[in-house]
Amino acid sequence: MQGDIRFADVLEKMGATITWGDDFIACTRGELHAIDMDMNHIPDAAMTIATTALFAKGTTTLRNIYNWRVKETDSPVRDGD
Repeated sequence: MQGDIRFADVLEKMGATITWGDDFIACTRGELHAIDMDMNHIPDAAMTIATTALFAKGTTTLRNIYNWRVKETDSPVRDGD
């Protein structure tokens, strides 16, 4: 199982309803709430969680996202060199 599957766990902590089947995962959005979470264990999903947080009530804090500078933010500049 991929580590990014833990994204569903984060959605659940934010207030979504997650249904796990044998060959599917279904997500039903309830009222989403802010979280304060260490993203070190799921760095590739952190940007998607940040986007999801735009729809949550409260202020979300995502910690340990230092790898964004290398993996995401600087990519267009690095690739264009």
